[in-house]
Amino acid sequence: MLDIAMESNMGPQHAWDSSFGLKSFLSVEKFAVVRGSKKIMEDVHLKTLSGSITAIVGPSGVGKSTFLKSINRILESEGATRFFGDIKIEGISIFDKNTELRCLRRKVGMVFQRPTPFPVSIFKNLAIPLCDERPMSRADLDIAVEWNLSSVGLWHEVKDKLHSSALMLSGGQQQRLCIARAMSLKPSMILLDEPCSSLDPMSTAVIEQLLLNLRSQTTMLIVTHNLAQAKRISDQTALFWPEDGVGKMVEVSATKDFFGNPSSLEAKNYVDGLSG
Repeated sequence: MLDIAMESNMGPQHAWDSSFGLKSFLSVEKFAVVRGSKKIMEDVHLKTLSGSITAIVGPSGVGKSTFLKSINRILESEGATRFFGDIKIEGISIFDKNTELRCLRRKVGMVFQRPTPFPVSIFKNLAIPLCDERPMSRADLDIAVEWNLSSVGLWHEVKDKLHSSALMLSGGQQQRLCIARAMSLKPSMILLDEPCSSLDPMSTAVIEQLLLNLRSQTTMLIVTHNLAQAKRISDQTALFWPEDGVGKMVEVSATKDFFGNPSSLEAKNYVDGLSG
């Protein structure tokens, strides 16, 4: 575990601390990120249950995406960054010396703000990660590709153009393909960084329903600026807020409480549209 002397051990006001009595899937404790000499975030505490959807909300520039990219350690490839505190998945620290990044990133998939299909065929977008995971016969690969495309509602839309470029798909279709690709390795968690921000309302509705359908297969964290979206699909909502230029998680509540009866003034004002 990485340690830092934090200003407070209290963490945010947290409605899920004791009400469920179940072991957390993800546990974040006193987490902080420093890039160069600048502290990006500190005092982040979060717990999630397996199969839940957690929405991460808050104004721009408070470290929401940075936090997401810390969980599968992609952030480390973006420059000199130091981490303090700890993040555990199923009780094991992601910073443990025995943690292999390849294994961690198979376990924790990621979908980005803009769709990022590989510049190859639709078929190869799924075949590449599947074959990288284990050798497969062509028959088994065909079955796996069809199953994964069906799981995101794409099969009937693309079955006649599997060998066409994935870049020819619409934005919403590309994002569903990226979700199918992330899900193809059966990850325990999917991180989604504003996955609908570049999509039209109809495509957004399709993605939201897809995420709800997939919740039985994986745990999800979604960064979103769309409070209505957070309210529609998440089980709990966490608010990042700036304090002296540093992002802090100031409240984590069951979503119905976050929007219906927020505990912190920051959350109340944010939900009411008075700030942020």
